[in-house]
Amino acid sequence: MLTFLAKTPLIMYYLRFIVFLGTVLCGFSSKAQQTYPEMAIRLDTLKNLQDGPLNIFMTEADQIWGTDNSMPDSILWKWEMQRERANCPKLPDALYILTRRQHDTLTVSLLRRCNPLLDLDKEINLSYLIDSLKKWTKENVPGSAIPRITINYPYCINNKVIKVPLEFYLMPIKNKNLTFYDNRLNQMPLFISYEKTRIAEFSNAHLYFSKQKYSSPDSIGLNIKIIENGAFHQNKIIKNVCYKDEYKIGDTFSVSSKLYRIDSIDHNWQYAYLHRLKDSLQPIQLSPNSLKILAPYFKNPSNQLVVDFWGTWCNPCIEKLPALKALHNQTRDKFNFLSICVDKPERTDKAKDIFLKNKIEWPQVFADMSKYKNTIIGELDITHYPTYMIINKKGEIIFSGYGTDGFNTLQELILSK
Repeated sequence: MLTFLAKTPLIMYYLRFIVFLGTVLCGFSSKAQQTYPEMAIRLDTLKNLQDGPLNIFMTEADQIWGTDNSMPDSILWKWEMQRERANCPKLPDALYILTRRQHDTLTVSLLRRCNPLLDLDKEINLSYLIDSLKKWTKENVPGSAIPRITINYPYCINNKVIKVPLEFYLMPIKNKNLTFYDNRLNQMPLFISYEKTRIAEFSNAHLYFSKQKYSSPDSIGLNIKIIENGAFHQNKIIKNVCYKDEYKIGDTFSVSSKLYRIDSIDHNWQYAYLHRLKDSLQPIQLSPNSLKILAPYFKNPSNQLVVDFWGTWCNPCIEKLPALKALHNQTRDKFNFLSICVDKPERTDKAKDIFLKNKIEWPQVFADMSKYKNTIIGELDITHYPTYMIINKKGEIIFSGYGTDGFNTLQELILSK
């Protein structure tokens, strides 16, 4: 559902164009033809926590032993693995980890007596100096200090109990982004990362494979992040290539200016299989009908349109409006601008007020965020704000990016014209 925040001729046609755009955004892979044999790249486990973007989660304290509000003597942590156990009643309700303080040492243990329904091959005991733990974070902990743990954990899959290798890290270290409600827990914290993870060196990049949901096939829920030249790929389109925060099986990606498709990963997670594609890509080309609809909006010499996706709830979006206005004032003779506000319907007036306060002259339209899948935002898969796009009169997406980096690239591109 879209609401107009400014009167603009033929705006309905433009919105139809944007919806169509969602079907072609990042769809260039269908134009890239396979020209090389399949290749296999070896997948390795992480040698250090810093090697990959691990997601770290808080655990729940089931019991705390201690006499005051300072560092407790022991904590039994409860890590709930799966909530749907109705058809498999004999499954353990959680994984229990015991941390114990003895003088200057902390022990982190996975014990049979704490997990009677879990058939542990061996008990796990990790020992640390408390003074060291106070200094360690994920960013500086020594590589060998936090080992990867693998156990066979029973899951309820298709109403059957099936044991699956569960990989995780137990981290009794500080985390500046996570704080427990009970200060005793902050004195002796325990965090967990339970993704199945692998990393592969590829050209001048690293491909990082991760999956959290163990009860589904590997092709479902598998995320691939790419670190190239020391930086993660981010959602953007530039030079006809679509980059993403996260890739899936079947996606196309670019590394060292060469194109590849991610075909599959073997069931043992030892190899990923890729195909090299043609290096040259045809621009993302819209249909003749869409070009005809878009034509009235390209009145300036460069025949290019800048689109801004924002929301009244997004402080970075509002903070960037003065800079976007300044960019518009510098380039208004060459570019047309359009803003699309993604928000709740009751905030339409607020969106208008923000534009009036900032004296924004270009038109904007409203997209109901509660109906995400049925709006242009869902069609375009916009998940970061603000997002900026440049579209030319040929129907080619010249650029798409988000945040400060996206704005800086947008500014560089249109000021160079």
